Amino acid sequence: MIIEKPEPHRSNYISFDYPNEDWMKKYYWDLRKEVFCEEQHVFEESDRDDIDEYGLPIVAMDEDMGLIRNVVGVVRIDERSPKGVVGHTALC
Repeated sequence: MIIEKPEPHRSNYISFDYPNEDWMKKYYWDLRKEVFCEEQHVFEESDRDDIDEYGLPIVAMDEDMGLIRNVVGVVRIDERSPKGVVGHTALC
């Protein structure tokens, strides 16, 4: 029997949405913590701040045949001045 290494999954479809369901919110916060605290060590325990009160969270989801496989990215958008939009992005 020959066992070959499988090809890495490459999504053909990424969808974006506001995390309006509990599971989306959980993945949004988990991925932010994983990237900014555990991988990049920008923050020690949490990257949450006052901007989260009014910032616009968005999740990127890997879909396959209409089924969501995984949350693969998150971004928080906020407007700090009339023409100054800032994004806080985490990708896996």
